[in-house]
Amino acid sequence: MLKHISLLVSAMASPQAVPGTIKGLSSTTFVAEVNAPTLAVLVPLLTRALKERSTDTQRMTCIVIGNLVKLVRDPTVAARYLSILVPGVQQIAEGAAFPEIRAFAQTALDILLGAGASANATPLPPRDIPLAVTEALTVMAPHLQIKGFPARPSIPVSVSLPNAPVVAHAVEYQANVVADLVDLRRWDASIWEAKGLGSFMKLLLGAEEGAKSTEAIRKAFMEIDRQKYAPAEEDDGSGGPLLCDIQFSLAYGGLLLLNHTNLKLRRGRRYGICAGNGAGKSTLMKAIRDGKVEGFPPPDELRTIMVEHALQGEDTSQSILNFICSDPKLASKAREEVSAMLLSVGFSDEKQADPVASLSGGWKMKLELARAMLIGADILLLDEPTNHLDVQTVAWLEQYLCNLPDITCMIVSHDSGFLDNVCTDIIHYEQKKLAYYPGNLSKFVEKVPEAKSYYTLAATSIKFSFPPPGSLMGVRSNTRAIMKLSGCTFTYPGMQRPSLKNVSCSLSLSSRVGIVGPNGAGKSTLIKLLTGETVPQEGTVHKHPALRVGYVAQHAFHHINLHLTKTAVQYM
Repeated sequence: MLKHISLLVSAMASPQAVPGTIKGLSSTTFVAEVNAPTLAVLVPLLTRALKERSTDTQRMTCIVIGNLVKLVRDPTVAARYLSILVPGVQQIAEGAAFPEIRAFAQTALDILLGAGASANATPLPPRDIPLAVTEALTVMAPHLQIKGFPARPSIPVSVSLPNAPVVAHAVEYQANVVADLVDLRRWDASIWEAKGLGSFMKLLLGAEEGAKSTEAIRKAFMEIDRQKYAPAEEDDGSGGPLLCDIQFSLAYGGLLLLNHTNLKLRRGRRYGICAGNGAGKSTLMKAIRDGKVEGFPPPDELRTIMVEHALQGEDTSQSILNFICSDPKLASKAREEVSAMLLSVGFSDEKQADPVASLSGGWKMKLELARAMLIGADILLLDEPTNHLDVQTVAWLEQYLCNLPDITCMIVSHDSGFLDNVCTDIIHYEQKKLAYYPGNLSKFVEKVPEAKSYYTLAATSIKFSFPPPGSLMGVRSNTRAIMKLSGCTFTYPGMQRPSLKNVSCSLSLSSRVGIVGPNGAGKSTLIKLLTGETVPQEGTVHKHPALRVGYVAQHAFHHINLHLTKTAVQYM
């Protein structure tokens, strides 16, 4: 931003410079968190730019707003500074002459509203500062260990401060800081340390006692806040022993997904996580898996395992039995016990000798479930567990999960039937909070009808538009074979029987082919032979020399986590 300061100053002095300033900002990559001071400077400029008649300036302004707002993490800051932009962006989204401009404006509007801005935002009522400070001092007083508290004129008589003027001023200042944090509902322990209270208490009481007192004051206010904002339907504890009851926030990149919300899990419950696309359902699961959720019990207290289709970074050339036995977490398990668990989820003695690389998506799901059961998971995290599963395997998975009375499940899925048959509770994202609804998906939709759109075509606004393919050199007939297999046989290394035997097929320009079959039948293997990713041991593969083939595999995007800091263009 520093290089644009001169442009900002010139735009403030002369409105004619606004388009040029916006053009400069549109080519800027914003990477740091955007806070109140930055917005205080930029929002007036953006407000003015939205009123420009130039469609090019309007388009660039919407792009700048979208890029900027993605990095506003505090919804309070968004509501205070960004709400003024909503009417202008909304007007362009609804009334711009060109569809492209309307699309850019709609994208910016969605990002604004998602960050916490609102078209009908009203200023927060002013805080009763003397009362708030009094409350802060009342909670802090038992931890200060300072005797002789005469009253000060600026503080109500009910709370006293130390005789020493310097200490009295310091205590009053810290009470104001605490009152601000409580008012904003900022409960992160690091913030309470960084904002000065931690340093002050350590100076007053010593490092160890000061840290304990700071944490005790923070927890005391958290309990007051919990009682103040407790849900109308209290948890009566009948759902099983409590495993986890924490308050946390969750951000992804520059976007705040959850803000000071509660995660409350009970043993044996199966929670379906529901929200629109992009709300952060999978991000929450991965944050729990990686230990990045503040306050979540550590692995030695609560064993949490995420069950995924892809086996990343592991040696999949081993046999299935050896693969599970080689897991360091299962070093204490006897080989016979591992084999018995694999047998219970459908792996016959013969199949246990097959290499892991030969498994289809459905069998990999079963393998990961078996490993989780052997480790002894308290919580299973399942992210889209029914993807790539056939009907029989989905039915098996439903029955299997419902027969785990002592294991808690958190499930993200777009399979409404699966959630209906499995879930005992639904966790719903509501205004950056987690809301809890007892019952399965159908009962949840009865209470929140708009949630039905998550599982219908109305849930997406994405439109794909592919350019028409050009003609293929030398091919004048749409029915002529341009790709074919002839008598192909393929056997995965280490397997006794081939996955495909003496297979022949052909494709033409007019082909639109669906490949169906149960898990493990060889559907993906057939496509890999056609695309050339694998080579058959017998038979031939023919492909037109000028043919271009695009291949999106089942797990094509699992590596995308290695490139999260790149833009879409840089990734491509």
